[in-house]
Amino acid sequence: MAEKCFHCELLTADGRVWDGEVTSAVLPAIDGQIAIFVNRLPVLVALGGGALRLTLPGSEEALYYLVGGTARMEENRLTILADECIAATRLDSHDVWEELSEANAMPRGTNEEVAIRETRLMALREKFKLAQAQGRGKGSSR
Repeated sequence: MAEKCFHCELLTADGRVWDGEVTSAVLPAIDGQIAIFVNRLPVLVALGGGALRLTLPGSEEALYYLVGGTARMEENRLTILADECIAATRLDSHDVWEELSEANAMPRGTNEEVAIRETRLMALREKFKLAQAQGRGKGSSR
């Protein structure tokens, strides 16, 4: 029996990152993760920061770190417009750790500064987990 698929297109300002058939997608929405499956009712999602998981036919997975943008699912077509999108295989845990250190030092004198800092830290923690899972970085055995 053939797997049920839908078309997914992942775009940034720099161009197309992904274009193909998937069996599911898990997106980092601003208020948590949302899973998308074939024949889903139309939805428009504001994206936050975190892991984007695309499950391909045959259960292979394409994994990305994504920040900001929108996603739209309609008529079995998922279009993701991301502000930033990096393949998880390109993440380096040492570099992300440096980004985390910088974000941790961000100002937090006002409620707005605290909110900006916390949002950045949450996204970078997810990015760090992805980088570690890929085993890339200084001291990595892979």
